[in-house]
Amino acid sequence: MVERDYFANPGDAALSGNWTEFIFGFTASSQIIDNDDATKGMEFSYTGGAKHGILTAGESVNLDDRHRNKIYLRDGDPSTAVTSGTLFRIFAWGKGG
Repeated sequence: MVERDYFANPGDAALSGNWTEFIFGFTASSQIIDNDDATKGMEFSYTGGAKHGILTAGESVNLDDRHRNKIYLRDGDPSTAVTSGTLFRIFAWGKGG
């Protein structure tokens, strides 16, 4: 098995009130989502439908043993629909063929 990793930062996509899909290209055994924004929250989902978690401004989450090949993010307050400047990072890693 080959070790794989994935990284996304704000330059890859702007968050809005709609889910933005981030495809890893492999099944990641672990993911870290960092909300680096000092004022804005964000939400994450494994399906792009149901909300699976919320990150407040400056919060991070380590998702171990989730075995996912993508994740969805959106602005934490869909009523304001932030369209640019949300500061976040996604790290994912695992083993693939």
